[in-house]
Amino acid sequence: MLSLLAGLLLLLLPGAALHAERGVIDDSDGFTYLRAAQSATSAVMALVNAGEVFEFSAGTERTTPPAWLKVKLRNGKTGWMDHSRIRFHFEPSDLKDGGPTDEVNQDKWKGFAYYPTARLAAKGDPKALHTFFRYRGDGAAGEAHEFMANIVLHLAGDDRMAAFASTQSPTSRKDLREFLRDGASLWPFEPKEYLRLHFPKTSAALARR
Repeated sequence: MLSLLAGLLLLLLPGAALHAERGVIDDSDGFTYLRAAQSATSAVMALVNAGEVFEFSAGTERTTPPAWLKVKLRNGKTGWMDHSRIRFHFEPSDLKDGGPTDEVNQDKWKGFAYYPTARLAAKGDPKALHTFFRYRGDGAAGEAHEFMANIVLHLAGDDRMAAFASTQSPTSRKDLREFLRDGASLWPFEPKEYLRLHFPKTSAALARR
């Protein structure tokens, strides 16, 4: 399913591909290297510091998460970076209201104000997090929600997501775990590994039975 998501999002959410390709490094050293080739022994093109936003891409092949990702820095330099060093980067403006034809907005008639709920969830509001991550849209709305869930996950952050997961019942925690590992749009990363690396507290909380 994830292999088809990027193409669908180009139709559903203008600018979605750009959002899904913004990243920052997540490295305990506070920096990592941009390499000339897909090898840890290749020439260093640049040193990338924590907090520096860049674009990354896995290319057109969408079957197996790649070990190296193509990166373009804001100064125009390009190269390759180990996938484990990259974390998605989103901003609150990525959760602005969609237009009248936005699929997830179609659920307003059910009493679910999608974008206001998403923005509250991104701030760690427990009720909004519960409502947002329990939501499952049908068809195109479901696909769009998978992409938006990635944004909320990252804006909420590891501490707030872990606290939220810890308060859930075993059944709800299992549902959240399965959604984040399979439903949320974490491509081009392997979801379980990505959560373990970049959301360690959340990953541990979700592992509780």
